[in-house]
Amino acid sequence: MDRPKEKTVQDVREKSSQEQTDKTELRIVFLLAILLAFTLSIFFSYMLKIAPKKSDYIGVWDKLSSTEGLPYIDLVFEYPVLIGMVVKALTWLSDSYEAFLGLNAALALFSGIGSTIILYKMSKDNGRFSVSSISIFWIFAPSMLMYGVYNWDLFGLFFMLFSIYMFLQNKLTLSSISLAIGICIKLFPVFLLPIYLLKTKQVNEKVKIVSLVGVTWLLINLPFAVANFDGWFYPYRWQIIMRPPNPDNLWGLLIKEFGGGYIDFYQVHDPEVSASLSVVLSATLLTSYLAMLYFKREENILKLGFYVFTVFLLFNKIYSPQYNLWLLPFIFLVKAPIVIFYLFDVPNFLILGAHTPWFIFSPQYSYHIAILLVVRHIALMLMLLFNLKERRILMDS
Repeated sequence: MDRPKEKTVQDVREKSSQEQTDKTELRIVFLLAILLAFTLSIFFSYMLKIAPKKSDYIGVWDKLSSTEGLPYIDLVFEYPVLIGMVVKALTWLSDSYEAFLGLNAALALFSGIGSTIILYKMSKDNGRFSVSSISIFWIFAPSMLMYGVYNWDLFGLFFMLFSIYMFLQNKLTLSSISLAIGICIKLFPVFLLPIYLLKTKQVNEKVKIVSLVGVTWLLINLPFAVANFDGWFYPYRWQIIMRPPNPDNLWGLLIKEFGGGYIDFYQVHDPEVSASLSVVLSATLLTSYLAMLYFKREENILKLGFYVFTVFLLFNKIYSPQYNLWLLPFIFLVKAPIVIFYLFDVPNFLILGAHTPWFIFSPQYSYHIAILLVVRHIALMLMLLFNLKERRILMDS
């Protein structure tokens, strides 16, 4: 009669001890997230005082602060609807570029803190959490430090991570709505929709996901599409059709060397070469994406996310350096060799650093940039191969 009672007491003690450990870890992660916010603030101050035009905020401020009209309706804007409206609201609240930059930095900081808490919870659930890992691969990753306050990627990334976490908790309504919001901020989260459908077994649940994502997306976008379809459609036409490979991308480097070079950042001397390369890259990206979904369909959603975003960075014609932020959560959750990770992320950090007084590199796209781009791409391929090989070893075992 005594044994069950003793076992129950022991279970209670173990449960209490685990809860205490979880609370301690959560406090540590929260403090690290606050430290991340502080560190990003330092880089924000640098961007403001030393290199204010080396971020994407300055061009948006110049465009939106100089007109009373609304994005998409009265003027073209290259980002999806929610970014345009949020940023326009921030210009109304700002009386100077410095104030505008500060509000955007605050948005990035809160998004970073929220994303960190979500990553903690997901990594605890799959048993792969450690303070060192979340510090190395996320909080103090080189790209996080340089590009956390640079564009609106952390804002969209927060909604994507929240969507994944809700999906893993089988809360499909919140997951689908959050995914749609993320897509309306940046287009990247759309890559998760086929993965959700692949990992959902019930037909009615698949219909629910597609319906909720579609309805939410329409509710946000339809008013602008009705008011001015061409203005609303411009971000998609610009990103998919009009925009050539960017110069700080391996494929942009090929355009520079073999396609006649750039007239300016967005226009090339030989648009036919750029268009041909874009078609080849798009076909390769689509084929690789579908291949990953098919051949790796038994993998969990986090591994699939890592695979498809890695393929996207390898073959997409546009690879702005802040895009690394979209892959960092998956690298943390599935892991990668630290040396390969830094070979991937440190060059990405230095790509923007090459434009600043901190580094000795020429501000032009010289061979220094070419070396960084090649190393980054090779390391990205090595991380992909490492995870594919790791899975094969586990299956053989």
